Amino acid sequence: MSEDRASGYVTGIEYTSGYYLELGPVRLSFAAQLAGLGGPDPGLPFTYLELGAGQGRSTALHASALPHGRFFAADLNPAHVRNARALCESAGVANVTWLERSFAELLDEDLPDFDFITLQGVYSWISAENRRCVVELIRRRLKPGGLVYLSYNALPGWTAAAPLRRLMTDHAALGTGPLEGRIRDSVGFARRLRDGGARYFERNPAAAARLDQIADKSEAYLAHEYFNRDWTLFYSADVAAEMAEAGLRFAGSAHLMDQTDALTIPSRVRPALAGIDDPVFRETAKDFITGRSFRRDVFGRPGTRPMSDPVLALVTPREACPDGVTVPAGDFRMDGALHGPVLDALAGEPQPLSSLLALPALAARGSAEALDAVVTLAGLDLIGPALPPAGLPGRLASTRRFNAAMLDRQKAGLESSVHLASPVLGSGVEVNLLEGLALAAWREGAADPARFVWTVLAGRGQRLVKDGRALESEADNLAEIAERIDVFAASRLLLLSQLGVAE
Repeated sequence: MSEDRASGYVTGIEYTSGYYLELGPVRLSFAAQLAGLGGPDPGLPFTYLELGAGQGRSTALHASALPHGRFFAADLNPAHVRNARALCESAGVANVTWLERSFAELLDEDLPDFDFITLQGVYSWISAENRRCVVELIRRRLKPGGLVYLSYNALPGWTAAAPLRRLMTDHAALGTGPLEGRIRDSVGFARRLRDGGARYFERNPAAAARLDQIADKSEAYLAHEYFNRDWTLFYSADVAAEMAEAGLRFAGSAHLMDQTDALTIPSRVRPALAGIDDPVFRETAKDFITGRSFRRDVFGRPGTRPMSDPVLALVTPREACPDGVTVPAGDFRMDGALHGPVLDALAGEPQPLSSLLALPALAARGSAEALDAVVTLAGLDLIGPALPPAGLPGRLASTRRFNAAMLDRQKAGLESSVHLASPVLGSGVEVNLLEGLALAAWREGAADPARFVWTVLAGRGQRLVKDGRALESEADNLAEIAERIDVFAASRLLLLSQLGVAE
């Protein structure tokens, strides 16, 4: 691939394959609803474009869970597009058009207008010229009432650690040989400086901590996250200004916790936000309070889309929902009389938001406090946005094919944890290796699921770890597997069944 076409973006190394919940149409529509915007109804036919789709895992999963949507996904890397097409072919996902195109080339592509346009992280890794292409594409192709998702590296959260990236890239530029080796050498050089007492790290503990995080990542991940030629940090107000050029306004965060001040803003500083009416400056102030280094923003184009009544579902087993949790704002305690009835109602089946707000315990508190209780539970990932029952059989048929392919990949050792598609949520649910192998055992009618799981693991030379110690004997492994499967079957399996992931 020519350097001019790639514009300094790393293309010689494939990016890692991952699933990003915030890219999902159901999540984006719900986030817009919370901001008071009418938006696309993901339960009805829609068009969707992901820019810089990488290996395509998120688009493939969402297309599987939302077969009534028409999906497009573009990436410059031929290997990414080839792998994404192969995944969709193996999983029976036919409603995605994969495009090997640059952002500039997409401006001349014969494309439909879109209800959703999304970019995961890409905005921070491309040149100013390519950002202008993205803005122009959005201006031309986003429908009235459409939504844009844009995530990016943010200031001031990155301030202390940004020089670390410069140190590593300059070191790598002096080296020779494949980029992977130069990346690992540059990380090692930075660690030697830190361990030797370099004052930068002493004065910036956030940079020292980030270096430890970096050291655990693969070269493929680091190449795309840190070693592209362009690497831009943004204040949220500057991104909002660029999106305004395309006629968009800030709607909120797709990371639902960020929508709730009680979870993210310490109580002692909340009064400072009380008098800020401008939503853009309010986000700037919140970023200074939280030190957030990565933002997941939703922008909307004004239109005539009506407000809907979103559906919510339980995404954590009811018995596993905690009484309290530590969040960025501090220790948060559940109000059993307020949050409990919502969780209890959703333990039976998904419910429209209006039904939850009408629960006697919530109605007695008033509409504002009742809505805040529901949004808080969503921010804690105990509940999540879902789809109405209409169309479920078609979605279920599609997700069965996708999930079978993912479980096969897990069984073959190509994946560890995987995300399976939920026809109820319209998004992905993570299952770990043992859970996935147990699901595969039941799907294949294995008489002894523990033996099935052990046979797969033993064939790879893998053992379970208990109390920090690897279990060596077959008997010990079988006993531990059986115990974990029993726990899974007694708790999370029921929830996965309700979400259409397990049958």
